[in-house]
Amino acid sequence: MDSSKIFVYFGYAMAVVFFGLGVYVLFFIPAELHVPENFRMMFGVILLLYGLYRVFSL
Repeated sequence: MDSSKIFVYFGYAMAVVFFGLGVYVLFFIPAELHVPENFRMMFGVILLLYGLYRVFSL
């Protein structure tokens, strides 16, 4: 296996992680954390968009 392929697979894995974290922050974050609504939405959207950017930039 070529070493450059490992980095491509790692990039896709990180894209899935960032996208998943964005979905979690937007929709499934527990109410016990007391995160302000605007901050939660902003942070979740940024994580989602960064995950999409990682997928399309590879």
